[in-house]
Amino acid sequence: MPAEKQADVAALMEQGRRMAGAQLRLAAACDAAEARAKAAEERAAHHVGAARAAVEQAEAIIARTKVRDLRPGQYTAAEARAARAAEKAMLAGKTEDALAEKRHQIINIQAAKATMNAQDEMDKTVKYLRKFDEKRPKGIDAEYMDQIDALLVRFDLAPASLKAIDKRKTLVEWVESQREQGMEPDIPPELLNEALRKSYKDMTVEELRGLRDTVRQIEKLGRNKNKLLTAKAAREFAEVRDEIHDSIVLHAGDRKADTRTPADALGRSLKAMRDF
Repeated sequence: MPAEKQADVAALMEQGRRMAGAQLRLAAACDAAEARAKAAEERAAHHVGAARAAVEQAEAIIARTKVRDLRPGQYTAAEARAARAAEKAMLAGKTEDALAEKRHQIINIQAAKATMNAQDEMDKTVKYLRKFDEKRPKGIDAEYMDQIDALLVRFDLAPASLKAIDKRKTLVEWVESQREQGMEPDIPPELLNEALRKSYKDMTVEELRGLRDTVRQIEKLGRNKNKLLTAKAAREFAEVRDEIHDSIVLHAGDRKADTRTPADALGRSLKAMRDF
């Protein structure tokens, strides 16, 4: 083979080797980039999971806290202490201790937020519950209103009336009467215990939420019953009115309608019935 041909072949082979090397390097770079992206995704998922766990743990802590003990300051102070402890452990090379303190810091941050949210929620809850005593809502059946009153009295949200207490059913009796009507009120078991009496401030956030939800449920049932009774009364009144009208028409025969204006109350009432 001529020297010139040999040189061309050698050049082509060298070019092929370089291209193959470049492809291998490109594949390796792609693999490395994919590995870094996957690792970043896993770290992000871990952080999201850790943050969600911190929120859930903080909310569980606050749910078990008494209403009177809702103080965000205790968690902001604990967060600051955990931050200092984490920094100190990191400087000392104690990585595990630093991570543990960081977790405590995050939990306390979330607990402070949850406490402030719970304070606002409990203020609105107490305002809602007290409205039944301060300004009696209209449209709630009396039997249901009695049960709301009884619950409010038990937890210092309304003054007690001995006469009212004597005549009303117990909550257990009321629930049984509802079951007989085909309804199943969802009431926390502890509220069915009539002996359970304390200030709402000594209830946990979770307990006061349960009281609020129970009262809302009774209120809704009471309004529905009142609407049904009102509708039934309206139907019965319409039926009676139509019967009276039909009777008047039947017995009037060929007599003409009396168009004179009645002079007394009885006359006006009879005319109103005829014209209804």
